[in-house]
Amino acid sequence: MDALLPRSDTWSRLKSVFATLWMTLNLSSIASISTYAKMRRLNKYVRMAGAGFLLASVSLAQSTDPAMNPFFQPNTTTLYYGSGDVNGDGQINADDYTAMQSGVQNDMADVDGNGTPSTANDLSILNQYLQGTRNYLPGHWNILQTSSEREAWLAAMLVIDPTSEFPYITGEFVSGDYSNVTELNFAGRINPDDPNIPYDPGIISFARFNIPLYGVSVIRPSTGWGHGMNGILTGEDPLNFEDWSPVEPQLDDINVQPGSQSIPRDTYFLISALAGFQENGNRISTPVAAFQVDETGDISLYESTSWPNPDLLLERPAVSVDDEVEHPPSFILIQNYPNPFNPSTTIHYDIPAESMVLLSVYDVQGRLIKTLVHEEKHTGSYHIIWDGLDSSGKLVSTGIYLAGLQAGNYSSTIKMVYLR
Repeated sequence: MDALLPRSDTWSRLKSVFATLWMTLNLSSIASISTYAKMRRLNKYVRMAGAGFLLASVSLAQSTDPAMNPFFQPNTTTLYYGSGDVNGDGQINADDYTAMQSGVQNDMADVDGNGTPSTANDLSILNQYLQGTRNYLPGHWNILQTSSEREAWLAAMLVIDPTSEFPYITGEFVSGDYSNVTELNFAGRINPDDPNIPYDPGIISFARFNIPLYGVSVIRPSTGWGHGMNGILTGEDPLNFEDWSPVEPQLDDINVQPGSQSIPRDTYFLISALAGFQENGNRISTPVAAFQVDETGDISLYESTSWPNPDLLLERPAVSVDDEVEHPPSFILIQNYPNPFNPSTTIHYDIPAESMVLLSVYDVQGRLIKTLVHEEKHTGSYHIIWDGLDSSGKLVSTGIYLAGLQAGNYSSTIKMVYLR
């Protein structure tokens, strides 16, 4: 399949793309895995905190380079696909639910990752998160608890990413180029304004997915054969090949297995982080980890003076999901949306401490129309929809109505306008 694996006449192009990998590869320099593991293995504990709370700030003993943390998202931001920060203010709260409810169409609003933002399912998932019945969204990579969760989100994002739709052009756009563009779109890692990026900007959506995807060079030095693809750590041990998911960006395939067309036997599987491009468009790479696939298909860790990278973080930083949901700083009753409304409107409110909550609707004469909430609430952000019905199930008349919140010593009222 020529479109997937370059012919020998395209080898010079692939070799140029992975020039830095060739310079750092030293097959004669083998270190002891047991000694290396003892020296470099760490046990870090990190709690998520702050308004964004989607990315922990990790203090690494070996390195401050995010590229050497294969566990966490490479960019500290909430502006990425499926984050839930629909209004882009760096927080995930009731305002984002309101924006999603109004039909905002952006990447952050597609929290279920099906390719369509602000659907009923997106609203349901975000509501669960805001109510505290869900500790994280499907796209909160740092907090995902299992390999299955990570692989499911990765597969969904590969379908959305358009790189695989770009035509394979012998000698111009080959496997290494698919690998580079996919890494740019998923992880970024370099300055997006780098004038040496050698690709059509129409296929680059820089760091759109904010997932720690790497470039991979599969090579057979004895014949000069090579192939470019990607890889991502979905398990727990970056020195164990089984914990990596090899990605074929031309086919949107994950968990590509050794012995396949992408990873033949008797090859080296070299994982690297994009560090930039030379003026001639050649890739500049930072080694991460490498594996050798022998003639029988057995896989072993490859070690040299550069592989694995001595700064590579080897254990997943522990994350407590108990503190992931942002705790409101104070009681607040937020203006309903939409307003005026017909047939329904949503009322949001924040509870900073466990309290008995009473939320009711009154007419302008102060007569009770309907009690919407009357129960104990834990700390969190909440919302409820009023459908314009009174306590007997009858539709109210056009007019002005008041929503009153009482919780602890707090009380507040907002004015709502219903139009029939």
